[in-house]
Amino acid sequence: MWQSKAISYYGYTIDWTTGEAPGIAKAAVRVEAGDAISEIREYPSTGKSVQVLEEINRLDTVTELFDRIHKAVMEREEAGFFELKIQYNQEFGNPAYIALRNYYRTDLLSIYACSVVDFKVSGKEISE
Repeated sequence: MWQSKAISYYGYTIDWTTGEAPGIAKAAVRVEAGDAISEIREYPSTGKSVQVLEEINRLDTVTELFDRIHKAVMEREEAGFFELKIQYNQEFGNPAYIALRNYYRTDLLSIYACSVVDFKVSGKEISE
């Protein structure tokens, strides 16, 4: 459904949590003609905050969210040990919630969830 909408200008907030880091990292995302502009608004203080920020930046377009879902599904099929939960925005078809758990990884990214909130579509630039 997302591709059929041909949306190229949109914005949202992404809330990202991990099993190791207490709290929620938040980033404001604006996408203009497929190019993402992200601004980290807050993130939990951990010794691995750089890793948290890098992961959020890998999820700053709807295409990247779909890519992460595809990767998780492939890994789950290959290894058989993932817990994966996905919810989609009913109006636009973009991922609205992704939760992953890898029972065999013990690093920061072994458990995480991200929620796309305040999703807005525009035919032109989205002002902050």
